[in-house]
Formats: sequence, structure tokens, C-alpha cells
Amino acid sequence: PVSTDNVFLFHGTTDSRLPDSLARLHPDASVVVLVNDHDEVAGAVDGNVALLLGDQWVTPPRGCGNIPTAMRDRLVESGAVVERVVTVDQLAAAGAVAVLDDVHGWRRVRLAG
Repeated sequence: PVSTDNVFLFHGTTDSRLPDSLARLHPDASVVVLVNDHDEVAGAVDGNVALLLGDQWVTPPRGCGNIPTAMRDRLVESGAVVERVVTVDQLAAAGAVAVLDDVHGWRRVRLAG
């Protein structure tokens, strides 16, 4: 788990030590989903996470440990994605998962295992 006290989870930075070290723990994964110290989805090493729960796309609120991005903010403001705390169990049961970032946009991903 990542600590919600880690300021680098809430602010974009050019210091890539934390995401690089987390990605190295899972060398075969194309995306590494971060879970915080409350067993809540925090985001991904390289962007925000959106999950399809029922018929609604949801994304964790900033307080869970994700980095704010313009794309995520636009999706939340438009109502296309709703902010809400997402548990690890909900992640596993999600109908679909996407990673959002300002460079690559919306990317559907598949969870391993």
C-alpha cells in the first residue's frame, strides 16, 4: 500500500523515483494500480483510474492518493465520471478499468490475476 500521507501522490512532479520503484515491483504489468493504506484504490503509477461499477464510471477522490489531472477534472465536472471511494474488492469486480492521463487520454486496461 501507498501512504495517503505521501505528498508525492497528490502532486505531479518530475521526481520519478516513487513511480519507477513501484513499477519495478511488477515488471510484466503495463499498468500498476496503487492501493492506499486504507485498502482504497488510489490511482495508477502513470495516471488516474476509472472503474465501471454497474453502469457508472467512477474515479477515486483526490484524498485517496491520486494526482489531479486536467482530463480527470473535466470528466468529473461533466458528470461522465463520478468521484467516490473505491475499495480493492470493487476494483476486482469492476466491469471495466481505464487509466486516464493528460498525455495518453483514456486507456482501457485489463487487470491481471
